Amino acid sequence: MNLKKIEKTDNKVKLMKWAMKVSYDTDIRLAAVRKITDQNMLHTIARDVEHGGVAVAAAKKLDNQYLAQKVYAGIVKNGSFADSPRIEAINLITGQEVLADIVQKVKSEAVALAAVKRVTRQEALAGIVSATSFESVAAEAVVGVTGEKLLYNIAHSTSFASVGEAALYRIQSNKDINSLALEAKLPEVRSAAVLRVNDQKILEKIVMDDNNDISTTKVKEEAVKRINNQSFLYEIASADITVVSSSVALAAIDMLTDKKRAQQLCFQIVTNSTKYACYSKDAFERLEKGSQEKFDTREEHNDYTRSIGSCLEVIYRHTDFESTRYTLKPGALPPYPENA
Repeated sequence: MNLKKIEKTDNKVKLMKWAMKVSYDTDIRLAAVRKITDQNMLHTIARDVEHGGVAVAAAKKLDNQYLAQKVYAGIVKNGSFADSPRIEAINLITGQEVLADIVQKVKSEAVALAAVKRVTRQEALAGIVSATSFESVAAEAVVGVTGEKLLYNIAHSTSFASVGEAALYRIQSNKDINSLALEAKLPEVRSAAVLRVNDQKILEKIVMDDNNDISTTKVKEEAVKRINNQSFLYEIASADITVVSSSVALAAIDMLTDKKRAQQLCFQIVTNSTKYACYSKDAFERLEKGSQEKFDTREEHNDYTRSIGSCLEVIYRHTDFESTRYTLKPGALPPYPENA
């Protein structure tokens, strides 16, 4: 089969057969489609052919735009087709609901990204941010969202830090920003919100949160750095490190204006960290090898050990080490447990 043979025939049955034939080159099949004018045949080819490019070429020749739009949507949702013709079909779709549905259902990131760029409805874009598993698609969708309430919901609940922060930066309401600093799903979003919080009571509430996991600790550290109340900072800095994370306490110490008191508190944390590190080392040795509890105890020990190094860094900033030095007694700090 060659192009000259196609050019010489007007037999629509043969043309349709050649357009549908999988073994023929794409150029041959496209040439056959170009010669077909029968609308029923074009619809059949566009709907049933196993080649995305041929399907798009046939759909473009349909006079009935309702049918054409349905065919374009079917082409896009056909995961066996290459991305290129699917994206071409996306650019021919006019229905906003169809485009939004495509974004949420297709498994190709490139196809979903092409579709989301053509969605303009606010609610649809917000829904895409919530539903998509592709960060690039969510990031593209959030750009088109302008409603404050929608932006708040995105920042509050998204699973993508970059998307949550992008939504947050466009929120103007101090009430919403304070709420996100307290309640956003992602610690990265909470930390970013904290940087815009001026209400001292809100900042103190964040620091006093009972949750002391690593991600929450970072949020608390940011909050401490914005607190002015020296009495509150001293309360946090002097709390037992089993209640307040040592990194949060150190952040509070760094904000104290009384340098001598800051130095004393650092010494206290070093002493307590050493004590708890010893306890965790003893517990570690008694636990069954390979157990989760043994692993957790080792991590706890390492946290206490790291806090000592952090304390010494803070002491340097608050102490004249030419006249005053603090050193741990040899052997005071237990060795790193190697194997859980």
